[in-house]
Amino acid sequence: MMESNAHIRSVIEDARKLAVDKEKFNYLFEDMDSFFEEEFQMRICEWFTFFNQNHKNIPGIYDQLIFALFETCADNELFRTQTAQERELSFELFRNFFSLQIFKEPIEYIPALYLVSISLFYGRFPHVKKGSANSGIDLLKGKLTLKKMEALFATLFITHETPHFLTHNLPSLNLKEFEFLDFLLRGNALRNFPNSPFQLSPEEALFFYSTLGQEIEIHKQVLERSVFITKIIAHNKSLENAPSFFSRFSKTFDGKFDLMIRDVEFWSTAYNKISELHPPLDLHAMINYIDYLGSEKYVNGVDFNLDAITYESIEPKIQLWKEAEMVAHREMTKRYRLNN
Repeated sequence: MMESNAHIRSVIEDARKLAVDKEKFNYLFEDMDSFFEEEFQMRICEWFTFFNQNHKNIPGIYDQLIFALFETCADNELFRTQTAQERELSFELFRNFFSLQIFKEPIEYIPALYLVSISLFYGRFPHVKKGSANSGIDLLKGKLTLKKMEALFATLFITHETPHFLTHNLPSLNLKEFEFLDFLLRGNALRNFPNSPFQLSPEEALFFYSTLGQEIEIHKQVLERSVFITKIIAHNKSLENAPSFFSRFSKTFDGKFDLMIRDVEFWSTAYNKISELHPPLDLHAMINYIDYLGSEKYVNGVDFNLDAITYESIEPKIQLWKEAEMVAHREMTKRYRLNN
């Protein structure tokens, strides 16, 4: 136990010395034992050691890669269940990239997180890889962006159609969703996924591969939300409002997959109503619209007939509801501060 703790501290100190942003490094990792069990601390150290040894090949992206490891260790099920053999395959992919001598310019956090996710996917599902590191060399020149990372994933793994909802949100996938992505990349049809919790019509299945998926960020329940979005946009003409309507900031769609699928016609009508507005609602107003409908329907049990109302007719009610929400939030915050 003491030897492993000493090893962890030694590896972390080596990484801290190499990091440029030492303030952020200390913030994330100085109390790592408070966040992660020893097993996962050792996993992080294996990756730290690998990046430390290859620092000369990645001076521009070193910081963001190790910062991405913190979130990856906390949330990524591929990382948390990765075997030693799978980790070596992930390192093998990185070594191939390092050999190209292209990681010189700084990288932002999200592309770095995506790059780590690509390596984890390859470690678990190496059989779907179709391209070599060299085939993606042009994509890795210059500044590395999220768009380039998605294109790199496509170059390495995609032979058939691209399931954009999944590939765009790759770092947020859970283990089941990674397995589903692997299933699709091997050329299987959506409807044949074993024990699938959803059904899509042939028309809806086409929209599952829509490039709209590249515009919508989904940070959890990626597959469920993708199915819900697909069912709605497959039966509506306008896609203009989709990114804001399905925004990750809305509370209504959190953890309610069964309700969402049950009420898909209701939300499809709600989407149609808002698509008729010109100019379209801004993101803030859109979220208030959705969360008002969700609160009335799921909290207060209001049986809406959306066909009988317009946005203009309920806008005053939305404002009153929002003001009441803000008052309730202030009161809750005040009670929390008094009690703590």
